[in-house]
Amino acid sequence: MDITWKKKLLVAAIDFGTTFSGFALSFLSDYEKDKTVNIFGYLWEPGDQPKTHKTPTCLLLKPDMSFHSFGYEAENKYAELAEDNEHKDWRFFRRFKMKLYKPSDRNSCGLSTQSTIKDTEGRDFNALAVFSFSLDYMKRKIIETIGEKFPGVREDDIHYVLTTPAIWSEEAKSFMRKAAKNAHIPTERLRIALEPECAAVYVHTKELPALDMMTQGERAMKPGSCHVIIDLGGGTLDIAAHRVNGHCQFEEIIPPYGGPWGGDNINLKYEQFLIKISGGPAFTKFKENNMDDYLTMQRQ
Repeated sequence: MDITWKKKLLVAAIDFGTTFSGFALSFLSDYEKDKTVNIFGYLWEPGDQPKTHKTPTCLLLKPDMSFHSFGYEAENKYAELAEDNEHKDWRFFRRFKMKLYKPSDRNSCGLSTQSTIKDTEGRDFNALAVFSFSLDYMKRKIIETIGEKFPGVREDDIHYVLTTPAIWSEEAKSFMRKAAKNAHIPTERLRIALEPECAAVYVHTKELPALDMMTQGERAMKPGSCHVIIDLGGGTLDIAAHRVNGHCQFEEIIPPYGGPWGGDNINLKYEQFLIKISGGPAFTKFKENNMDDYLTMQRQ
């Protein structure tokens, strides 16, 4: 296994979620001293709410199909266009990550490089391009942030980590690698990491400084111990189970399990509830004539 990434000056971790996305930065020098401090996050500005560590996973393309914006900026611009009924020629995509999940075949992927994703108007667009545009924006935001905070760091000093649900198939991970490559993230400086395993490593790392003060019985991550990680995200619920071996490394007890049972189902059920009250045609008319209000409702 290539371990050259271990000597990179900085690691940029991208959490590309179904409903929200974000990134964090960590320097090798800080990591070697204390693995859980000096992790730099980025605060996004919704515009009408306090800053947050995540931004909505949504993409807006111009009428000529070129990139316009991602996240809160995309949401706000699209709502502004919709308020003036000027949004029809623009392409707005949201909650598209779950297209990679194919519950009928855990070894397969819901998308190929030729697959398409529908925008909010129901029009098809190349799926790989949607993911690539989004990751390219995240990468550019990372470079911009590093340039402002740490001007001495070069782009080739950065190693990238892209997290995925544990239930993602190898094909889905391969699709994300292709999208990252299209986003100018070098394959040799990219690692795909499973979300629940990242959580387990973090908890284990958090315990390490306190080991000298803890009894063997108090240690949650002592050799021989087992743990279950339940990751309830926006799109998926991931369940992973590990055992800590004698070298304090994680061994998989059972294959990761889960499904499309994330928190976004609450939003979908709420929308279905409104449709049941108002009727399908009325709700469709509401979305068409008041897209800005619809997006505000979704955000709330």
